[in-house]
Amino acid sequence: MTPSLPSLPPSSPTSPTPRIDRGIMALAIATQEGWFDPDTSTRLPSITHRCNNPGNLRWAPDRFPQSGRDNNYVVFSDPLAGWAALDNDINAKAIRGFKLREAIYIYCPVGDGGNNPSQYVLDISRWIGIPPDSVLLKVLTGPVHVAGPWTKAPPPGPPRPNWEDPEGLLKMFQR
Repeated sequence: MTPSLPSLPPSSPTSPTPRIDRGIMALAIATQEGWFDPDTSTRLPSITHRCNNPGNLRWAPDRFPQSGRDNNYVVFSDPLAGWAALDNDINAKAIRGFKLREAIYIYCPVGDGGNNPSQYVLDISRWIGIPPDSVLLKVLTGPVHVAGPWTKAPPPGPPRPNWEDPEGLLKMFQR
């Protein structure tokens, strides 16, 4: 398992920009990667489910030396390990000072399969409610809370997040 990075600073009520729980960003990435949409045409679990990898993180020997891989995606031992790795990836990009747009272009590069990073940035930005050029370190708070029924995704999977209901999204992260 990837070691945890330090948590981001807590939200301040006087912050001029919205503060978003890091878990909401992880949920948005998992939505974009198909965690909540198993492949119903084949009735087989999607790559995200087969690999316990809600973020479809790519395998790299320096980042995940103890993990397996499937089609160059990391295979985690269980969904909680996959959520923790996604949280660490988001945290690492925030600590390095990336803006949302920069982080997504690294996460979803042009030329890697059918990636469309421009659309990916727009979707994530709209879902989590921050502008694409927001500096992640300034807008993200807290750790991903990896408890809850949505962390397990056997087909047909848990209900898809309703991005129009921020209160409902936050309830998904309550223990």
